[in-house]
Amino acid sequence: MIDADVLEQVLAALARGGGGQAGQRAWMTLPSMTARICGRFSKEARAVAAACAGDKPDPAGLSGMAALLAERARTDPRFASILVPWLAAARILLAPGTASCTRPARTVTARVIQAGGSRGGIGFTGTGSPAMSKPLITIAAGRG
Repeated sequence: MIDADVLEQVLAALARGGGGQAGQRAWMTLPSMTARICGRFSKEARAVAAACAGDKPDPAGLSGMAALLAERARTDPRFASILVPWLAAARILLAPGTASCTRPARTVTARVIQAGGSRGGIGFTGTGSPAMSKPLITIAAGRG
């Protein structure tokens, strides 16, 4: 089951840019995913498209959208089979302590970093307070 309040919190965080580039992609896939399963002109698809089209969705719109999507997931197993994993992945992206690995033209956000064939360095930087803006860990990983 999907909790509409949890879904609303995730939607609001993604709409504000949470989760970095991966979060933005999750937010931008929601309209096509909803339209594909619910139908292009369904109330769910229209609500999602309207929320994702604006720069900053209003909280009431996000709340209504979350309620619509949660209700649809409760009554439509096919939609639930798509929304539940999407929501789980989005929650992982928004989890505190998520690491980010940036390479030219590509950013990967995950809980684990694998540095098998990296050239250069890997840095972990805290966020939040100015004291946490310094690198916490830097690993030089080069093969040459």
